[in-house]
Amino acid sequence: GKDWKIGKASIKKKLLAESGFEYHNDLFVVGFVGRVVPQKNIELIKDVIEELDDNRFRFVFLGVGDSYLESILKDLAYARENQVFFLNKFDEEFSRVVFGGSDAFIVPSSFEPCGLTQLIAMRYGALPIARKTGGLADTIEDGKSGFLFERSIIKDFADQLMRAFVLWKNEKDKWSEMVEFAMNKDFSWDESAKKYIEIYSTE
Repeated sequence: GKDWKIGKASIKKKLLAESGFEYHNDLFVVGFVGRVVPQKNIELIKDVIEELDDNRFRFVFLGVGDSYLESILKDLAYARENQVFFLNKFDEEFSRVVFGGSDAFIVPSSFEPCGLTQLIAMRYGALPIARKTGGLADTIEDGKSGFLFERSIIKDFADQLMRAFVLWKNEKDKWSEMVEFAMNKDFSWDESAKKYIEIYSTE
């Protein structure tokens, strides 16, 4: 059913409030939940946010990890406090609010053997914007359940963020169709188990 829209709208309000942002109907909220480590391309994310410099976006980060990369996100959140929020701890309750309240979810990993956050994001109706690598490429269908980019460069990542934003803003029906497709995708354990076996049986 379409009940997810009501639920999602109220969790989005909660997420914006808990992140210290004012609520506007036309804000595109992008979430990140994960370890703050080089693999997750944190510096690329920072560069893209600065490059876009678009006040219609709100970015919410949740995670812990490498102290240098944490400091990059802290500085970014400080410099752009009306656009970027970073909660620097592991907080399972808040992670659900991020998954549930985000419109899109970023996973620009440099490599990702299987990846779980993109699956959780899809289940919660946050469309992943991810690098086309490993498990991300296997589980996200570009233009159907999310958005994929090839190279770890600012332009490729920024293009997909804008593509997602424009679709969300101007083609609500198409966006809803993608969200419903993503939410209903079956990532049953049978499929996952097969994937694991494939990973470990190929040298």
